Amino acid sequence: MNNDSIRKVNDKTDVTIVGAGPIGSYLGYKLSKKGIKNTILEEHKAIGKPEQCTGIISRNVEKYIPHSFFKRAILNKVSGAQIWCGNNCVDIKSKDFKAYIFDRSKFDQCIAEQAVKAGSELCLNTRFIGHEKQKDPRKSLKIHLNAAGKPKQITSSILVGADGPVSTVAKKEGLFDSKNRQFWYGIQMLAEVKNPQFEKNKVQLFFDKKYHNKFFA
Repeated sequence: MNNDSIRKVNDKTDVTIVGAGPIGSYLGYKLSKKGIKNTILEEHKAIGKPEQCTGIISRNVEKYIPHSFFKRAILNKVSGAQIWCGNNCVDIKSKDFKAYIFDRSKFDQCIAEQAVKAGSELCLNTRFIGHEKQKDPRKSLKIHLNAAGKPKQITSSILVGADGPVSTVAKKEGLFDSKNRQFWYGIQMLAEVKNPQFEKNKVQLFFDKKYHNKFFA
């Protein structure tokens, strides 16, 4: 994606989408294909950086996103699993693959590229601050942003929060139930291995307290 495809924030749009992850970008793509003007806001300077989610995704993603959109991001395919508990292992195999291993940053970028090609306005380094509702519900929302360090205000008919589990949009709108919402936190590591002792097309799951005493590794 070149800099020419990433524009400055327009003052008015039909739909403002906060978050340029796969959900936000694909929504922008679908809206653009329907001729609905939309702006996707991403607070970071690059799509998919830093990586927020794991790179293993069920092949069910094909039901929602065309394969051609993400084929450049595929690193590997998974067709089995090894489930470990101590020294015991259960080996599960399948004739067909069940999941993709993605370059997650590239995956996010591929979906965002399709949104821009379809007509979505993508604005990087632009953070959502808050929004104001008008007394007349027929009038557009006033949305406050920080665009490259400078305050900016735009108007939009609809605001969409696609900004993750701790959504700022949800918090500002009073939809974030902090008392009853629970989170599972995961740690991801990328490592270079000279002599790998594992099968590339299998996922290894470790249900062992020496790795994690509440869930799995």
